[in-house]
Amino acid sequence: MKIIQKCPICNSVQLRELYRKTYVYPGDNIESNLINGNFVRLYILFNYIIQNRTPVQFTIMICKNCGFIFLNPRLEAQDIEVKYRMINQFGSVRERLKKHPPFNLDKRAAAIYRRICAQIGSEPIGCKILDFGGASGYNLRSFVHHNKCYLVDYEKWEIPPDIEHLGCTLNNVPQEMKFDIILCCQVFEHLIDPRGILRELVARLTTSGLLYIELPLGCFREFKHIGNPITHINFFSSASFSSLFSECSVNIKSIDVGLRWMLHNRALCLTAIAQKNRHSFPPTYRGSYKDTLRQMRNPLYYLVLIYNRILRALRI
Repeated sequence: MKIIQKCPICNSVQLRELYRKTYVYPGDNIESNLINGNFVRLYILFNYIIQNRTPVQFTIMICKNCGFIFLNPRLEAQDIEVKYRMINQFGSVRERLKKHPPFNLDKRAAAIYRRICAQIGSEPIGCKILDFGGASGYNLRSFVHHNKCYLVDYEKWEIPPDIEHLGCTLNNVPQEMKFDIILCCQVFEHLIDPRGILRELVARLTTSGLLYIELPLGCFREFKHIGNPITHINFFSSASFSSLFSECSVNIKSIDVGLRWMLHNRALCLTAIAQKNRHSFPPTYRGSYKDTLRQMRNPLYYLVLIYNRILRALRI
């Protein structure tokens, strides 16, 4: 891990500390806690990443230029490799899903499909579609019948025969392989280099290809309740999300905040559909530190969460 002095999105050095949080070693009983995501990741942090059981402190920072919120120190590439290798070795995600099976996967896939169809004005047919960080391929369920579908994920899941697993990272995907649609759902909150990965994804699009990204609205409440410091390390607002696209010369076709189906329920998320910039000049989007502060404190989101709880109670 390393402490950084610049914003991972815009490279600004104008950083402000929001608060600090200290994490302690969770204990040795890993086998009895495999379905506890925070326990497993703290166990991995202390035993395999820092290799020290002394309490460790992280700082939650905000960029005063683009409004991006992030954890400091940051994981490095070797830490990410260790993290996923140990998660795979322990089988903790599989154990958790076995204990609490997801039940909204068809609804989730259908909702993503509808948003893509609305953007392109028709159903995608004969397209090459990649789900980056796609787990077992459930986001592709509505696409597989008339398209060639692929996924990339650190974990090797059992996937349907009509989806091809290309590897753990984009480095495993042949450079000449381009995609008409790339899905990237619930991934950017985990990335140590979100700007670099966005540029890589855009480079894998065909000339008119679309990029669909979904991630938590981390600037609202989530950044205040971080159970472990190696899962979600980025906490986006609409402003910092837009700034990320601008930094990478990507044209945003649409961006919105709303409830999205997850594995077990709905959650408040940011969703964007974007396309390669076809012009020589980079697009610019309005978005700032003050915009993030307003979104952090927006009382209307609490009404959305109350509405979501009512839907869950009614099992709608």
